[in-house]
Amino acid sequence: MNESDMPDKIHRLERIIEEKLKDPDGLIYTLIDSDTLKPFPEGFFSGNVDYFKYPGHEQDYTDFTGFLKYENVGMTTGAYISAMVLKHQLTGKPEPLKLAMKSFQALVSLYERCRKRETGYFCKSYGGGITSQTSSDQYTYVMAGMDRIFPYLEASAQEQAAKMVVEMTGWWMDKNYSYPYYGRPLHWPEERFAGFAWHAYKISGDAVFRREYKRLLRNLRQSGRCPMIRSWEETVRRAKERTPAGKIEQNSSRRLIYCNPEGAATGFLAMLPAIIYDSPDREWWLEQAARMFDASQRFIGNDGLETGPRWYDLDTGIVSPLKEVVANGLDNPVWKFHAAVLPKKSMLRTLMFARFSVQLAEFLDDEKYLSVAERIMDTQNPENLLWFIDVENLFEPEYRWAGHCYSGDAAVNWLWAYYAKMSLLNKQKKSTEGCGL
Repeated sequence: MNESDMPDKIHRLERIIEEKLKDPDGLIYTLIDSDTLKPFPEGFFSGNVDYFKYPGHEQDYTDFTGFLKYENVGMTTGAYISAMVLKHQLTGKPEPLKLAMKSFQALVSLYERCRKRETGYFCKSYGGGITSQTSSDQYTYVMAGMDRIFPYLEASAQEQAAKMVVEMTGWWMDKNYSYPYYGRPLHWPEERFAGFAWHAYKISGDAVFRREYKRLLRNLRQSGRCPMIRSWEETVRRAKERTPAGKIEQNSSRRLIYCNPEGAATGFLAMLPAIIYDSPDREWWLEQAARMFDASQRFIGNDGLETGPRWYDLDTGIVSPLKEVVANGLDNPVWKFHAAVLPKKSMLRTLMFARFSVQLAEFLDDEKYLSVAERIMDTQNPENLLWFIDVENLFEPEYRWAGHCYSGDAAVNWLWAYYAKMSLLNKQKKSTEGCGL
């Protein structure tokens, strides 16, 4: 990493976050217009409104321009809180903690509004409202932020944060981990919630959560699967065994493969409570995290950017770029959109992976983790953190707006990765000095 350039980049990044990505309450926007670094203007989505419509969802928003601005606000704001607390710990300055506290209160306020709908519910806040949509990712990052700031909270605020962790974990348990996603019934992968259960147990002492943790872990270990994402070996095996999927693979000796760096990064965050709070299975979780890293880092290019899905040649084993639009006959507009942008690079996923890599370096003594994170961060430009990059100019006209979205997720995960890295290096320096080396 070019260390002389990085402080300036981080200064510029923080200015963008504070001046462009933060709402008056302290919530961090998910996406804004990358051309102006301002909220989307009227007409930005003109001709593309089908992306925002699917059965049962129309009541969740009224303003297209505000739709994506708050979509993943739990993720962005939770990540921002984590970054600011790390900055406070590193610098000793009070201002980062004050900023984190304000964003913490904003998350609490949003949760209390969601809670009126159902105890433990935390939504995707399209347009800043309370909607019927959520994801496990929202919960993962909110809980991570709560955990990071917890020691600095007054007693009443600690009680509020603990209540949120317990209620949010209980909500998923009560649903048996089943809840619709973009109009589809979905039983969410249960391994995502083992860390939730351990976190709730450690913060509450309630044996119900300990039993649930043990049940989820037992089922996962019996399955033999790598949690959160497939291992590289499993990915290759499934590619060789499965039948062609859709027209793009018909009459071909190639199969599409993908080990999602974002899935690995968020998955690690979900399992992290079982690592930092000394579950009896801590070493096993770290072994799985290393497998997740090995699989997903193959989809980070030499340019430090995530590659998206790639082709795997069944005869030679050679992996090559995907340059075709995947048209698989989906009738849901949201799923059509994500199929159409598969060949594109995403800075969101890239910088989430950088944060994952730094966090893994805190536990596993291998220089490759910091090396990958540094390579990613060194290639980034704070003013150009795009949601998707249409490198091959493959976007259909109705999807070209997606190449003009500045990603709040990318920005706050970069900030988190940077301060986590500096904190780790600081600890290593102190440890070396303490040994007299």
